Amino acid sequence: MNTRLCCLPLLIALWMATISIAPAQDFKAPKGEHWVAVASTQDINNAIGIARYFGRDARAVRTRNGWFAVVLEPQKGTIQEIRKKQAWLQLPVDAFLADGKFITEIVWAPRDAVLAQTTLTGERSAVVTSGRLTVVAQRRMDHDGWTAHLNGQIDGRQAFDLSYTFETAADYPSTLQLVHLNKDNEFPDVVFDANTGGAHCCVQTMAVTPDLAGHWAVVDLETLDAGGPDFEDVDGDGVAEIVHGDNGFLYLFAPYVESFQPILIKKLVGGSLRDVSLEIGSRPRLVQDTRGLEFMAKLDSSLWSKNGFLAAWVADKVRIDEGVDAWNKMLQAYQRDTDFGVSKCEIDEPIAKCPLDKQRVLPFPEGLSQHLQEAAYARAYVENAPAPASASAPSTPRPPQGETTATGTSGTGFFISGDQLLTNAHVVKGCDDVDTSIGGIRSPGKVMARDPINDLALVKVNIAGTAVAQLRGGVRLGEDIAVFGFPLRGILASSGNFTRGTVTAMAGLGDDSRYFQISAPVQPGNSGGPLVDRNGNVVGIVVSKIDALKLASITDDIAQNVNFAVKASIVESFLQASGVQFSSEPAHQELAPEDLAAKAQSISVPIECRPPMQ
Repeated sequence: MNTRLCCLPLLIALWMATISIAPAQDFKAPKGEHWVAVASTQDINNAIGIARYFGRDARAVRTRNGWFAVVLEPQKGTIQEIRKKQAWLQLPVDAFLADGKFITEIVWAPRDAVLAQTTLTGERSAVVTSGRLTVVAQRRMDHDGWTAHLNGQIDGRQAFDLSYTFETAADYPSTLQLVHLNKDNEFPDVVFDANTGGAHCCVQTMAVTPDLAGHWAVVDLETLDAGGPDFEDVDGDGVAEIVHGDNGFLYLFAPYVESFQPILIKKLVGGSLRDVSLEIGSRPRLVQDTRGLEFMAKLDSSLWSKNGFLAAWVADKVRIDEGVDAWNKMLQAYQRDTDFGVSKCEIDEPIAKCPLDKQRVLPFPEGLSQHLQEAAYARAYVENAPAPASASAPSTPRPPQGETTATGTSGTGFFISGDQLLTNAHVVKGCDDVDTSIGGIRSPGKVMARDPINDLALVKVNIAGTAVAQLRGGVRLGEDIAVFGFPLRGILASSGNFTRGTVTAMAGLGDDSRYFQISAPVQPGNSGGPLVDRNGNVVGIVVSKIDALKLASITDDIAQNVNFAVKASIVESFLQASGVQFSSEPAHQELAPEDLAAKAQSISVPIECRPPMQ
């Protein structure tokens, strides 16, 4: 983790050392009250993330020593009395009371983007006004829901008169808000919601927004569990974004009470929502969300072993380019004995149509990887991605760096569709363009997608292959497999190398369920090559071999043929997230070894990375 949190006693010492410096502004607490200092850090987004955890009474401030502190608004009482009043918000053990003389500037405080709001109960009408716009709202019971009627006037003249039906809604209060969501609109948008009832689900939200011609229309702002959206000007452009937790993480890896959600950031553009979570203006907000989660785990270290927390934290870390370290920490800490997780159908049916007796829950790392792919979190990792985990990380196999050539690194790829190759991310690390040889003809290619977490990459080439891989899951321990690749180019045969072996373990180092362990010999340059079964189906992609010399220094023995491959299920998730059509109908006819070699050779090509010109 990279929270850069400092203990509060250091803040006190630095404060005392600079006590003679006059503050630019007086932040002294009122008589009989004290600020509550809860954390200090050198990073502003870390401070803001922690402040967000403590809610509307929290402030991120700059201190005289140049650090940032998180404080709660001045209040009366001893630290013990204040701690008791915090209810579920736990104060750190080193929190202390301060008079505010150490504060030089408030750098962040909760800011409400809502211009005006009111609450509707029953069928009573309510009115909100902001500037020239006045909106009158009323709702009437309609079968199992509400029909909301909204009338808007600008300077006393009617601008819209619209109705919207919430087909399932309980007799809970509704909120009517005016907030600027569309940058091109002169007037604020009208936001209205209804609650379906129940312990925590769900809030349906809609907006009434004008187009460029001034015609007002209703836009659905989605139905959300765990409360409705927040409105924040995330990117500082003067209008609010819609911020809410990603409901896809609720109930998936843990029960509701133990589920955590990374945030999604959306913008209302015209009459539709656009996810802007990965845009540059959203990055500080994502960092803040991540640091807030990490602070929660600082207060409650048991969170590091809870899958619901780990899932949201890894998702957040992936989006801010810190995914490798997060993934390695997760592999060492995750809970294995759980019934929650991503399910896979053991027959050829989508999970929604799969009989219960044919469903199985994937191991947490494999399920999380699949979910991150399908929810497009892994795509955040494509640009500016860190390198795969180093050899010092005990929980993941060490990807080789590819065979070094005069121009870059080289490895193997195989056709997954007509003109698209699959290979390892480390084979094409540092380059966008590659060279391949297809049927003896040199063909350039371009890297289209990468997933460094699972060490996968997609390459598009100019010449279509004559055959494509048929993917197959469900490999068993002890099953015969074979590897094809182009190792040690310039030394071994340029036509490729075929080796055979077995599946020797159903997980990689540290029980990493994304991998198989295989006995088929592999060499530098095999990376990215297909792992095939006796019928020629691709069941995995060769990714690494164990560092035998490093292991020998620990065990006094040389490990032989301890190699690893990424499972086909992980490959399928990556391809689905990348929008690639592939064959998942496996062949069932067992092939003679020479025919198996020919089939593997027909889909495989050498790949050479071409680094950008300096």
